[in-house]
Amino acid sequence: MKRKAYEIVVDQIIKTIENNPSLQWKNPWSNGFPRNFVSKKPYRGFNFLVLTYIALLREYKHPYWLTFKQTKDLGGAVKKGEKGTHIVFWKWLEIENEEGEIEKKIPFLRYYTVFNISQTTLKPPSTFQFTQKELNRIAIRNASRIVKNAKSKPQIKSSAKTYYDGASDVVHITPVFYTETEIEWWASLFHEMIHSTGTHKRLNRKSFYDYDKNEYSRAFEEMVAEIGANMLLALCGFKHEEFIKTQGAGYVNSWVRNFPQKKKAIILAATQAQKAVDFIVGNTALITAEDIINEKEKIAA
Repeated sequence: MKRKAYEIVVDQIIKTIENNPSLQWKNPWSNGFPRNFVSKKPYRGFNFLVLTYIALLREYKHPYWLTFKQTKDLGGAVKKGEKGTHIVFWKWLEIENEEGEIEKKIPFLRYYTVFNISQTTLKPPSTFQFTQKELNRIAIRNASRIVKNAKSKPQIKSSAKTYYDGASDVVHITPVFYTETEIEWWASLFHEMIHSTGTHKRLNRKSFYDYDKNEYSRAFEEMVAEIGANMLLALCGFKHEEFIKTQGAGYVNSWVRNFPQKKKAIILAATQAQKAVDFIVGNTALITAEDIINEKEKIAA
């Protein structure tokens, strides 16, 4: 029996994490999301999760990915012995009735294989060397922009503990000097802001309202919040080295272990996280390391 596309891709990431329990969650690139080298579009949702973990495991330093055909069309080749990474593609197919009217829409999902540019003979884009201080400065500016411009955002108050209070719609956050690094502070804030998108006046997420009803909903909502927080950190350009923990056990191992239907749950959680990120970011214009690079190249020319 032919396996479903999502099963092939999810099996890949589950195997990666289960075989590498000490693998730390971090953004390995200083210029945001993994993206397609040709279109320059960032990969979203579950594909963001897959490509980030594979990059961590294989220690790729560049965020660019291509298909075999794209590599060939650019005059390059995949290096001998390199293995590709499966990601998913889906869209809605319109089904027409006998009168030619659209009767229903069904999701169409398939997987395809991409390679990091490091796995090919193509040359990555030239880059200027940034100090960690410079990268953090760019990332913090982006994070501040996101919080300032977020639509329908909760009130944010300094507090002795960090948590989101849905009843009062307030994110309580400890002062930045209570955390080991400023990045951890932003990670905590983003985590709670993702939770806040679950309210009825925002995205009305079921796992948010069922948080205290059962273990599954609690774990799922925490997974959404953690994936979403890491998406926001990557979008800002943070290059964080510490594993960002959720409440209780480490995030990655907990969701791999606790979900009976883990394959569907992972894709769904990543999808919900992406919706939350899109809601928070809106049309906020962010600075990327590439913007700085392009500006320096213009000045140099």
